[in-house]
Amino acid sequence: MCCWAVDATRFAAQLRPSNELTVDELDELVMRVDSYLDDHPPVSTQVIDGLMDRCVELDNTRLLDQCQTATDKCHEALQLIHTRRVSTY
Repeated sequence: MCCWAVDATRFAAQLRPSNELTVDELDELVMRVDSYLDDHPPVSTQVIDGLMDRCVELDNTRLLDQCQTATDKCHEALQLIHTRRVSTY
């Protein structure tokens, strides 16, 4: 989970659109985002829920906190990518 969030955040950092981009360059940027998400899908809700359930079963609050932090980072990274994609238009 954390690896996906780190990689996605790095990818999003490369997507700083500029007001000087042409329409073709903006289209390419959107296609890059779509391609990235196709090739690197975010961690599914089912996987996250399963991990969180397992942490509760183990009664391990430290592990639960770590899973929650990783989940939050995944959500933040995905939101950043979507924000960068939408801000291109």
